[in-house]
Amino acid sequence: MLINVNNSFSIFCANDVCIWMDPWVGTANYGSWAALYAESEFEKFIASNPYPLPDLVYISHLHTDHYDVDFLNFLKEHTDLVVVIKDFKDGRLRKRILEEVNPSEVICLHEYENYEFRGVKLMIVPQVSASSADTENQLEYDLDTSLIIE
Repeated sequence: MLINVNNSFSIFCANDVCIWMDPWVGTANYGSWAALYAESEFEKFIASNPYPLPDLVYISHLHTDHYDVDFLNFLKEHTDLVVVIKDFKDGRLRKRILEEVNPSEVICLHEYENYEFRGVKLMIVPQVSASSADTENQLEYDLDTSLIIE
Protein backbone atom coordinates (compact mmCIF):
# COMPACT_ATOMS: atom_id res chain seq x y z
CA MET A 1 0.00 0.00 0.00
CA LEU A 2 1.28 3.44 -0.94
CA ILE A 3 -0.34 6.53 0.59
CA ASN A 4 0.48 10.14 -0.22
CA VAL A 5 0.21 12.21 2.96
CA ASN A 6 1.05 15.57 1.42
CA ASN A 7 3.35 16.91 -1.27
CA SER A 8 6.43 14.66 -1.20
CA PHE A 9 5.55 12.83 2.04
CA SER A 10 4.37 9.31 1.21
CA ILE A 11 4.05 6.16 3.28
CA PHE A 12 4.65 2.65 1.93
CA CYS A 13 3.60 -0.33 4.04
CA ALA A 14 3.78 -3.99 3.02
CA ASN A 15 4.97 -7.29 4.50
CA ASP A 16 5.33 -5.77 7.98
CA VAL A 17 7.66 -3.04 6.68
CA CYS A 18 6.76 0.63 6.78
CA ILE A 19 8.83 3.18 4.84
CA TRP A 20 8.18 6.90 5.20
CA MET A 21 9.46 8.93 2.27
CA ASP A 22 10.35 12.61 2.68
CA PRO A 23 8.28 13.01 5.86
CA TRP A 24 7.32 16.54 6.82
CA VAL A 25 4.18 17.83 8.48
CA GLY A 26 5.03 21.36 9.60
CA THR A 27 5.94 24.20 7.31
CA ALA A 28 8.61 24.21 4.62
CA ASN A 29 10.55 26.71 2.58
CA TYR A 30 10.57 29.33 5.33
CA GLY A 31 6.84 29.06 5.96
CA SER A 32 5.74 29.53 2.37
CA TRP A 33 4.49 25.92 2.24
CA ALA A 34 2.07 24.69 4.85
CA ALA A 35 1.39 21.04 5.56
CA LEU A 36 -1.30 19.23 7.49
CA TYR A 37 -0.08 20.12 10.97
CA ALA A 38 2.07 22.79 12.60
CA GLU A 39 5.39 21.88 14.23
CA SER A 40 3.66 22.03 17.61
CA GLU A 41 1.23 19.33 16.46
CA PHE A 42 3.59 16.44 15.69
CA GLU A 43 1.96 14.38 18.48
CA LYS A 44 -1.45 15.06 16.94
CA PHE A 45 -0.26 13.83 13.56
CA ILE A 46 1.15 10.62 15.05
CA ALA A 47 -2.04 10.01 17.04
CA SER A 48 -4.27 10.50 13.99
CA ASN A 49 -2.01 8.64 11.54
CA PRO A 50 -3.43 5.12 10.93
CA TYR A 51 -0.10 3.81 9.64
CA PRO A 52 2.78 2.41 11.70
CA LEU A 53 5.81 4.45 12.62
CA PRO A 54 8.57 4.01 10.06
CA ASP A 55 11.01 1.14 10.04
CA LEU A 56 12.95 3.15 7.49
CA VAL A 57 12.89 6.80 6.40
CA TYR A 58 13.94 7.76 2.88
CA ILE A 59 15.10 11.34 2.25
CA SER A 60 15.35 12.33 -1.42
CA HIS A 61 17.30 15.57 -0.97
CA LEU A 62 17.95 18.61 1.24
CA HIS A 63 14.99 20.88 0.45
CA THR A 64 12.85 21.45 3.53
CA ASP A 65 9.72 19.96 1.98
CA HIS A 66 11.70 16.69 1.82
CA TYR A 67 14.13 16.98 4.74
CA ASP A 68 12.35 18.21 7.89
CA VAL A 69 14.89 18.30 10.74
CA ASP A 70 12.30 18.97 13.45
CA PHE A 71 10.00 16.14 12.38
CA LEU A 72 12.92 13.71 12.01
CA ASN A 73 14.08 14.57 15.53
CA PHE A 74 10.52 14.03 16.76
CA LEU A 75 10.42 10.61 15.05
CA LYS A 76 13.78 9.74 16.60
CA GLU A 77 12.18 10.10 20.03
CA HIS A 78 9.54 7.49 19.12
CA THR A 79 11.46 4.93 17.04
CA ASP A 80 14.94 3.76 16.11
CA LEU A 81 15.40 6.11 13.19
CA VAL A 82 17.07 4.50 10.18
CA VAL A 83 17.52 6.83 7.21
CA VAL A 84 18.22 5.88 3.59
CA ILE A 85 19.72 8.44 1.20
CA LYS A 86 21.66 8.52 -2.04
CA ASP A 87 25.40 8.61 -1.66
CA PHE A 88 25.65 12.12 -3.09
CA LYS A 89 29.08 13.16 -4.38
CA ASP A 90 29.34 16.18 -2.08
CA GLY A 91 28.07 14.37 1.04
CA ARG A 92 26.09 17.40 2.29
CA LEU A 93 22.88 15.49 3.00
CA ARG A 94 24.62 12.75 5.00
CA LYS A 95 26.67 15.31 6.93
CA ARG A 96 23.59 17.39 7.80
CA ILE A 97 21.59 14.34 8.87
CA LEU A 98 24.39 13.19 11.16
CA GLU A 99 24.86 16.68 12.63
CA GLU A 100 21.21 17.70 12.99
CA VAL A 101 19.37 14.43 13.56
CA ASN A 102 21.94 11.76 14.49
CA PRO A 103 19.74 8.77 13.63
CA SER A 104 20.43 5.19 14.68
CA GLU A 105 21.78 4.52 11.20
CA VAL A 106 22.25 6.26 7.85
CA ILE A 107 22.31 3.96 4.82
CA CYS A 108 23.95 5.63 1.80
CA LEU A 109 23.17 3.89 -1.47
CA HIS A 110 24.82 4.45 -4.81
CA GLU A 111 22.44 5.23 -7.64
CA TYR A 112 20.85 2.11 -9.14
CA GLU A 113 22.28 -0.02 -6.32
CA ASN A 114 19.95 -2.80 -5.14
CA TYR A 115 19.38 -2.92 -1.38
CA GLU A 116 17.16 -5.31 0.53
CA PHE A 117 15.51 -4.31 3.79
CA ARG A 118 13.40 -6.96 5.54
CA GLY A 119 12.41 -8.61 2.27
CA VAL A 120 11.64 -5.35 0.45
CA LYS A 121 13.96 -4.36 -2.39
CA LEU A 122 14.97 -0.71 -2.73
CA MET A 123 16.78 1.22 -5.44
CA ILE A 124 17.56 4.93 -5.59
CA VAL A 125 17.28 6.56 -9.00
CA PRO A 126 18.98 9.95 -9.51
CA GLN A 127 17.49 12.95 -11.19
CA VAL A 128 18.99 12.81 -14.64
CA SER A 129 17.97 16.20 -15.97
CA ALA A 130 17.44 19.71 -14.72
CA SER A 131 14.04 21.34 -14.65
CA SER A 132 15.24 24.43 -16.51
CA ALA A 133 15.84 24.69 -20.23
CA ASP A 134 19.41 24.66 -21.52
CA THR A 135 20.99 23.68 -18.21
CA GLU A 136 21.80 20.11 -19.24
CA ASN A 137 25.27 21.06 -20.50
CA GLN A 138 25.96 23.56 -17.74
CA LEU A 139 25.99 21.36 -14.68
CA GLU A 140 26.51 17.84 -13.49
CA TYR A 141 23.24 17.23 -11.70
CA ASP A 142 23.32 15.57 -8.28
CA LEU A 143 20.39 17.05 -6.40
CA ASP A 144 17.23 14.99 -6.30
CA THR A 145 16.37 11.30 -6.22
CA SER A 146 13.46 8.87 -6.40
CA LEU A 147 13.00 5.58 -4.61
CA ILE A 148 11.88 2.41 -6.35
CA ILE A 149 10.33 -0.17 -4.02
CA GLU A 150 9.72 -3.78 -4.99
